[in-house]
Amino acid sequence: MKNSQHIKPVQVFSKSKHSKTNYTKRLEKKLNEYSLIDNDTFQKTLSTTFKLLNQINQNERFDFINPIFEQMDKTQNLKELKLYLSLLNSKLENIINPKNDIPKKTSIDDKKIDLTRMKRILFSFRSCKKEIFFKMFYMLSTLSYTSDKNVIFRVNNLSDELLIDYLKKNYKFFTFNKSSLDTLYSLCGGKKKFYKHINTYMEDLTKNKTINKFIDPFMGALGSFYSSYTVIKENNMEVVLNDLNPALYCLNKQVQSKRDSKRILKNISFFIQSVFKETEMFEPSYKDTKSFSKRLEKIFNYRARKEGSKRSVFSSSILLFLMNNNFGGNYKTNKDGSTTFSLPKDLEKFDRFFNFVGRVELYNFLYTSVNVKFENKDYKKVIKKHSTTEDTHTTFDPPYFNECFLTIPEFEEQKTNLEKQFKNAKTKCEKNKIVSQMNKILGGCVSNYGKYGDDFPHEKLLKDLSLVKGDISYFNYSHPLISKYCLKYGLNITTLGRNTNNGKSEKGETVETKYEVFMTSSKYNERIEGEE
Repeated sequence: MKNSQHIKPVQVFSKSKHSKTNYTKRLEKKLNEYSLIDNDTFQKTLSTTFKLLNQINQNERFDFINPIFEQMDKTQNLKELKLYLSLLNSKLENIINPKNDIPKKTSIDDKKIDLTRMKRILFSFRSCKKEIFFKMFYMLSTLSYTSDKNVIFRVNNLSDELLIDYLKKNYKFFTFNKSSLDTLYSLCGGKKKFYKHINTYMEDLTKNKTINKFIDPFMGALGSFYSSYTVIKENNMEVVLNDLNPALYCLNKQVQSKRDSKRILKNISFFIQSVFKETEMFEPSYKDTKSFSKRLEKIFNYRARKEGSKRSVFSSSILLFLMNNNFGGNYKTNKDGSTTFSLPKDLEKFDRFFNFVGRVELYNFLYTSVNVKFENKDYKKVIKKHSTTEDTHTTFDPPYFNECFLTIPEFEEQKTNLEKQFKNAKTKCEKNKIVSQMNKILGGCVSNYGKYGDDFPHEKLLKDLSLVKGDISYFNYSHPLISKYCLKYGLNITTLGRNTNNGKSEKGETVETKYEVFMTSSKYNERIEGEE
């Protein structure tokens, strides 16, 4: 059975961002005084006025409105009232659809914003002061999220000069609902691909059980939190988000702060302005972008050594910029503490300049609209502190096993044999060879997570699930150890499929489907056919 339509967090954000202002409410209250006039023609005109008011910028004040209201207050003549109301409608219509600012050109694509043109306009401000460039960066970013076809058609057909003027007057009020606004940053192994599954599980869980706290000891790219947000908000849950990586902890903590989140956006605007200035191109070459990114990476590593676990807003800005412009979320912290980012060769994946404003503002909203607390601890400390009562839900998305499809008896037999071989091995070369074989079946990591995952104790975590007193959900690749502890604790397993390609598949190319284990303490009734 197909699941019903889910309301995504970005839709909640969009609704809250564009609620009616006091000014609009006062205008509507004033107009309501005329709703008692018993005349069909007048009421139709009044109804049009209300519709037009809902389409204009709700915060902007218009000089012509009050004088019209003053004239309406002075008369009781119905014809004159209709005249003034028609005049008001005419002026409002001209604001929504100006008669002289749209050329007759109709060949431009009116289905989406022309992002190439927007980059070109932003590029033209590269020599301005940082504050002016940031304002243009911010305005163009907000425009890029609109899904309003009328707005898209208008801006794609306006001249650059008129578009900039239009932005200054209207940027605060564009619709803010874009499907790409889901995660704050890309990270290998993110859970946004399982949004519907997680959301459905949480909805079913809270129908049958009271959950007061949501705990994620491996928050990573926040996919589990994002997917559970609407259920968290509806049930007024306390949220604990933890990651052992201090860079991720500090970035998210700073995005939660209104002041720091604005500083992050200003820093990112400065990075984009610097790229434009250095390359003198609004679409820099791969060589230029690689050189700039590597330079930022060096600055990030230098500051990380100096700052330790308390990262500055500037360091977090670099991290967010590089993670949103890297390849497939491949980000690694090495044993020496340095960080490397995998750069894309596809330049479209580098210049995602207009994603930052929406993502930062969305997550600032998500972190402040519910009770979110961030921690930077080992997972065991988190579950011992927070997962000790029945009214909790703890979700685990740790570094992933290398897949292993052995049965539990086959796995135990191979493990015993390899341990015996290691004990009897005489040379270092023999021991290293056996260790490599042991890593393939005992755990290892499917991705090179670096300092925060390559030697992850998979079986230790599975044993530590016994410390959790409330509800559990756990993601990983298939492995006999998971089956073993699933039987031991009486948990449930569902297999979820997802596409694994990071790049663009060619036409006709079959995209590999990867299957993951979704282990839960409550029964998961899968009601979803396929993924978006």
